[in-house]
Amino acid sequence: MSSHHEDISQVIETTSTKAAKRVWTKSEKRILLTCLISQFLSNLIASLPAPFLPSLDESHNIESNITGWIIGLLPLTQLFVCPLYGKLVNYVAVRTMLITGLLLCGCFTVLFGMLEYLPLPNPTNGNVDGMYLCLEIVLRIIQSLGAGAILVGAMTYLTVTFTDNTMTVLGYAQTACGMGYLIGPGVGSGLFKLGGFVAIFTAVGGCMILVGVIAWLILPRDDMAQTENDGSASLRKILFNRNVIASLTLTAFMGTIWSSIEPILEPELREKYGLQEEVSALTFLLVSVTFTVGSPLIAIALDKLSWLTSLPLMMCGFLVNFVTFLFMGPCPLFDGFIRPLWLMLVCLTFMGVGIALGMVPSLHLLSFGNAEKSGKPLGKSAKAILSALWSSAYALGDFIGPTFSGIMTEYINFAWTMTAYALACLLTASLISLVQLYNCVKKRKSRKSTANGIENEETLPLLT
Repeated sequence: MSSHHEDISQVIETTSTKAAKRVWTKSEKRILLTCLISQFLSNLIASLPAPFLPSLDESHNIESNITGWIIGLLPLTQLFVCPLYGKLVNYVAVRTMLITGLLLCGCFTVLFGMLEYLPLPNPTNGNVDGMYLCLEIVLRIIQSLGAGAILVGAMTYLTVTFTDNTMTVLGYAQTACGMGYLIGPGVGSGLFKLGGFVAIFTAVGGCMILVGVIAWLILPRDDMAQTENDGSASLRKILFNRNVIASLTLTAFMGTIWSSIEPILEPELREKYGLQEEVSALTFLLVSVTFTVGSPLIAIALDKLSWLTSLPLMMCGFLVNFVTFLFMGPCPLFDGFIRPLWLMLVCLTFMGVGIALGMVPSLHLLSFGNAEKSGKPLGKSAKAILSALWSSAYALGDFIGPTFSGIMTEYINFAWTMTAYALACLLTASLISLVQLYNCVKKRKSRKSTANGIENEETLPLLT
C-alpha cells in the first residue's frame, strides 16, 4: 500500500515538474516578444515628450500648466477608449487590434515630431500660438487611440495565451513598460543632439510602424484569443467586485504618482541646478531603472509564494513614496533644509521602487493571479474587460498626474506640490493598513468556518 502511494506521489511530482518546466512553443514566443516590444514602444512615446516638449511649447508662448495637460491627453483619451476596446475584443481579433494600434500610433508619432517645423510666433506678442496648439492636441489624441489599442491588445493576448504563469508574464510586461520609460528620455536625449525634436519622434514612430508590419507577418493568423468561446462577461458583475474596485483605485493613484513629475521636473532641474535639457532627461531614467528591475521580481514572488498578498506590498509602496516626495520637494515645513542634487537623484531612484511595489500587486489583486491558482481561470471576455479597466485606471492616473502637477506648480510651487503627493501617499497607506487589520480580525473569527469548508473570498477567483 505504501509503495502504491509512493508511485502516485512520484507521478504527481513528475507531472508538476513538467508543468513548471513546460517549454513555450514558437508561436507563444512570437506572441510574447511582439507584445513586450509593443508595450515598450507605447510607453516610450508616453515618456518622450516630458523632457523636450516644455521648451518647444514655451517658444510658442504655452505655459507649463497647458503643457502638462497636453502630455496628459494621451492617458485621458485611453481612459475612455480602453473599455471600448475591451468589449471590441469579442468581435475583433486581438492580433488585428494590436497591429492596427502599432501602425496608427507610429504614423501620428512621426507627425507629432513635425511640430518643430511650424513657424514661431512674433516674440513681441505674448499670445498663445493657436494653430500650433490645435495641431498638437489633435495629433496627441490620435496617437493615444493607437496606444490604447496596443495596451489592451497586448495584455489580453498575454493573459489568454499564458494561463499557467500569468503573473510572471505580466511582470515581464511591466518590465517592458518600465524599459519604455527608462530608455525614452535617454534615447530622446541622444536623438535630440543629432536632429532636434523632429528626430526623436520620427525615429520612434518609424520603429512602431516597422514592428506593426513585422507583427502582421509573424503572428499566427488563427488568433488564439478568438478560439475560446466563453460568452460575454458581465461588466456590472466585474465592476462591483470589491477586489476590482480596490485594484483600479490604487492603480489610478500609482499612475498619478508615476506621471506627477513629467511636466515639472525638467524646469525644476533647469532653474535650481542649471542642467541642460539633454542632461535633465537622463534623470528620468532613475525612476524607470528601479521599476524595471523590481517589477519581474515582485511578479515572480506573487506567482510562486502563496502566502504573499497584494495589499501589504502596496502599502509599503505608498510609504516609500511618502518619504520620497517629502525630501524631493523638499517639504517647506523642513525649515532651512536645502536639497542637494544628489538627494534629488536618490529620491527619484526610490520612487521607482515604490511604484513597482504598487503597480505589480494591483494586477494580482485584480485576480489575474488568484483565478489561475484556483483552477477556475477567467475567460477571454473577462480578461479583455479586466485588461481594459486596468489600462483605463492607469490612464486616469497618468492624466491626473501631469495636469495636477502643472496647475499646482503654476499657482504655488514645486515644494508644496511634492508635499501634497506625500500626504496623499501617507493617507492611502493608512487606509490600506486599516483594511489589513480588518482582514486579520475577520480571518481570526472565521477560522472555525474555514475548517468547515468555507473558503476565504480572497482565495476565490474573481467571477465565481
